[in-house]
Amino acid sequence: MLHPSIMLVSGDNASDRFGAGLARALHRAAPDIRLFGIGGWQMQEAGVDILYNTADLDNLGILDAFKGGAVLKRVVKRANQMMEEHRPMVVVQVGLPVFDYRLMDMARCKDIPVVYYFTPFSSGFGSTKPERLSGLISVVAAVTKREAEVWRQVGISCQFVGHPLVDLVEPVSQSQARRQLELPQDGRVVTLVPGSRDVEVKASLPLLLKAAARVHEILADVTFVVAQPPGVSKESLERVFARTELSYVQFSEFSSLAIQAANVAVLHGGNSVMEAALFGIPAVAVYKTPTATYLMDKMLERKAHWALPNILLDASVVPELIQHDFTEAKTADWILALLQNPQMQATMKRRYMQLGDQLGQPGSLDRTAQLVLDAAMPQKEQAKRG
Repeated sequence: MLHPSIMLVSGDNASDRFGAGLARALHRAAPDIRLFGIGGWQMQEAGVDILYNTADLDNLGILDAFKGGAVLKRVVKRANQMMEEHRPMVVVQVGLPVFDYRLMDMARCKDIPVVYYFTPFSSGFGSTKPERLSGLISVVAAVTKREAEVWRQVGISCQFVGHPLVDLVEPVSQSQARRQLELPQDGRVVTLVPGSRDVEVKASLPLLLKAAARVHEILADVTFVVAQPPGVSKESLERVFARTELSYVQFSEFSSLAIQAANVAVLHGGNSVMEAALFGIPAVAVYKTPTATYLMDKMLERKAHWALPNILLDASVVPELIQHDFTEAKTADWILALLQNPQMQATMKRRYMQLGDQLGQPGSLDRTAQLVLDAAMPQKEQAKRG
């Protein structure tokens, strides 16, 4: 006898984190539901039976992943077998569909409802026109109001559930964060988050450390904290640290705490910038990938902004240093400007407060879990009648 089940599919560290949060909410709402699928260690720890771990695939980078096309084909074939064997009531795609839209297509061919959570339009990006997905998606769980409008305009069923980070981040006071990380209470702290993937750490951390050295020459009292985000291996950070001896740089495995302990944070990637905004921490957004990948991104995406707070507010609230603009000199200049200009900090914090309407209220993960269960109900009813 098959137990009621839901298949979750994620493709990178960020979606693995959100998939894990959703898995916990599903277990709270329906303890008897079996969760299985494709994802990383965070989803596995949340009780998802992971039949393929995407961690290695995520760290390849886009072009290397294309070279690994044979691996992708094997995973897609295995996913198809999983759907046949376990007959899930619903398939939930979380984040970027690293397997293109083939898994969604397979699910719909088997009359399995598909819920899309944290779509590329969640971050203001989307190389595929949303109309293309009209025959594949049963309902979208939109995490921002801006994203919800995109799907509604093309007539695809959508529910605004709110951003998962509103539930996943745990705010503490700056003094408490510093106490837990054993940082000076009265000094100035700059937190560096070098990316959400090992390949990003390799590209960005050396530049961030050089920028820290420039700042230290001018402001010797600043302590720097390099934070390890979820999904990034400690070894990738240690390889860079092994080549440096900077007494004013510390390491933390707790990225959220490290961000909250900071006067200023420099963040590589999207979700860490949003975390800083939710915590009210003045930030600089940086982004650097292998050149070929970046050129592909630029060809597909013509966007005025890259940092999610800027996209949602349609304004340059957080400074952005993208690819060739991401240099040690420019990064150091922005750190110094923010540290030495309280008015600039206050303006950024004030603009952050405008994000609340876009991101929704707490309870996002529980609302998403209920949406997934509601999407599964027709299948459940059919099973009873059968």
